Formats: sequence, structure tokens, C-alpha cells
Amino acid sequence: MMRGPRVIVTSLLGLSGMGCNALIGLGQDTIIEGDAATDSGTDATLGDADAGTACANGATWQATGSLPVATVFGSPPGLLAVLGDGRVLAAGGESPQAPALSTAELYDPVAGMWTATGPTKVAGRARVLLVLPGGKALMAGGDTGNGACTADSEVYDPDAGAWSTTGPLGAPRCAGHLGVLLPTGKVLVAGGAEGPTGGSPYTSTELYDPSAGTWSDTGSLHQMRVAPAGLIALPDGNALIVGGTTAAPVCDPSVLSTAELYDPASGAWTVTGSSPTPHGAGYVTLLGNGLVLAAGGQTCSTANAGAELFDPKAGTWTPTAPMPAALQYMQGTVLADGRVLVMGGSAGGLNGGTFLYDPVAGSWSSGPSLPFKVETPGVVTLDDGRVLVAGGEGAASETAACETLACGAGDSGGSSP
Repeated sequence: MMRGPRVIVTSLLGLSGMGCNALIGLGQDTIIEGDAATDSGTDATLGDADAGTACANGATWQATGSLPVATVFGSPPGLLAVLGDGRVLAAGGESPQAPALSTAELYDPVAGMWTATGPTKVAGRARVLLVLPGGKALMAGGDTGNGACTADSEVYDPDAGAWSTTGPLGAPRCAGHLGVLLPTGKVLVAGGAEGPTGGSPYTSTELYDPSAGTWSDTGSLHQMRVAPAGLIALPDGNALIVGGTTAAPVCDPSVLSTAELYDPASGAWTVTGSSPTPHGAGYVTLLGNGLVLAAGGQTCSTANAGAELFDPKAGTWTPTAPMPAALQYMQGTVLADGRVLVMGGSAGGLNGGTFLYDPVAGSWSSGPSLPFKVETPGVVTLDDGRVLVAGGEGAASETAACETLACGAGDSGGSSP
């Protein structure tokens, strides 16, 4: 089954030790365990789901194919993109052998296997990766691993299995920059900084025109935002940017609760309502009812459990039930029934649990636990409804293992964050 474009975004601030086992969670009563429990193997897990109820009724994880190279992808939701034919593209990142990778792989959900595809032109981590109209994928900016950011942009052709150079960003950009595909077919990139540790943060934002293969400047943010928690395309055609910090690291006194709206028609940003809780390194996603959920993250010194809903029509935030536990650097996805599955993260230690948010009830519940503890995992939803979890920062060094979970069909959300 062919799909429309799916936006995948990523940000990363110096992560290391990320595992890359792949698990798929099923609506069954057992867990098929590989080496994932110790975060040091190359196994992966795969699963099935009873759509809408599997996560609440004993869904488990099952191993699937391992990556050819042990890789740290980044967050959120990692350098993963679901292509039009249903395969998952993974590109770049870092490994124990290299601070920045040029390798790229394709995951076949039917075969449960990863295969190598053409390498990127420039090695990088903490990059933006998303699918363009027409099925090609764009990668832009990132950290070259040698103490510098890059303005490099590349386009991946799934038919040719190769990357080609396209127009560069107007300036090198990394340290948590985010990207989103607008209804106009153009790509908006915002946030980040000139240096990988957050030095010289940007207020500038840029637009990529796939037909011309060029970037152009658009309106400036009202605040510098290193590692914003989310950049979301809204149903009305506008885009919302949430949280972040005015300097690195994310746990900084300047962690932000503010938000801004981008109007593609005017090319301008306007300040909108601030969330009750700052969301640095939190999770943000669009719900099926048109509201935006922001949850968790840092309030400088500690992780928080706060969660709020943004109403784009009113421009206001309303508190909703807090998460069962305070978390930062977690990731998630929106399921077909409208619930949100959040997983991984940390708060004084790594988290192996998952939480489900029900927008109708406005409440959270516990979901199926991962067979390992991880923060900043990459997460995408496959065409068959299973949720693929790849990478994450574990207790040990990076691995070639990856994990996936199936909790019913759904669309990938997040910063999507």
C-alpha cells in the first residue's frame, strides 16, 4: 500500500550509548527475548496487535532484524523515515567506531530485515530527515562529529537507492534543529544553532522548495530556540514550534515554555500562548482532534511529568493529566484509535516503560514495557500498524540491535518531537 508523505524530524545534543535493536510489540502474552534486555546484543524484537486494545491487554515485543552497523540515530524520533512503499529508511547517526556516519539502511517490514543502501554524501548526526511529496527523502544540516555543524542537504531516491546533493541551507545548522513538511509542499526548518553544543543559537528559519532544490530565508522566530521540543504542522496550514532553550545544554535556566505560530502565507512568526510547564527535551505531537499534546521534558534541574493541550484556534494551553512518571528524552507515536504511546526516556535513570494517553478521557495508563531501558529511541509506525523502535541511549555502548512494538495501526506523531 502506498502512503502519502510522512514527516520525520530529529534533534540531538551529544547523545551516546544508543542501542539499535528493533522490536515489534504484539497482542500476545509472551516476550521473545534476545540480547536487548542487556542493551548489548544485536537481536531485535517483532510483534502483532489487536488494534485499539493491544497496548492495554498484554501487548508484548518480538525481535526483528538487526542493523548492519551499530548506530546511534538521535532524537526525536531518530533518523528514520517511512517511505511510500512501506520500507523504513535509516541514515547517518553515530557509532562506537565513528562520531558521525554516512551509512544508510532500509528496513523491510515483511521480511523483517535491514539491508544497506547508498551512503550519504556527507557523514552526519543530529540531522533532519523527512519524506517529500513524490516519495523522495530530504536530509538537512546536522553535526559532522568533528565539532562543526553542516549546511549540507541531500535527497534520497528510493528507486535508485542513492543520495544526491541538493541546495545547502543558508547557514550550518544543528543542535536540535527541527523540520516539518507544510501543506504547500515546502519544508520548514527552525531552531538549532551554528555550533553542535548550542553556540550562536538561531532565530532565523528557512524553507526548502523541492521543485527548485533550493532553500530560502523566511520569517525569524521571536526567541532563539536550541533543541525545541516540537515543530508541528497544524490542520489549518500553520506550524507550531514549542519549547526548547535559549542556550545549550537543554537543562539551562533559559528552558522555554513559550510557543510561536508560523503562517506560510505571510512567512511570519507570531507569539502564541505559553504552556504551563516548560518542555525542554519533551515530546510533542498532533492529536486526531486537532489539539497538540506536549508532555514531559526538563524544567532545568529535573525531568517533569507535566502535560498540556494546545488549541490552535484559541491559541491557549490547557493542563491535562500528568504522565505517570516524570520523563525527558522519551519518544512516541499516535495510534489508529487516537491514543498516544510514549516510551523510553529518563529521570535519574533510564526508563523501560511505556505510557498511553487517551485524548477522550484525558488520562494516562501504563503500556507494554520495553525489554530494555532506553532514552531518545527512534520511533515510526509501519503500514501494518506495528510500531518500530530503533536506537536509543542505553546503559551500554551503541549496538546494531533494534526494537519494534505493534499496538494497532496509526500514524507516526511527534516532533513531529
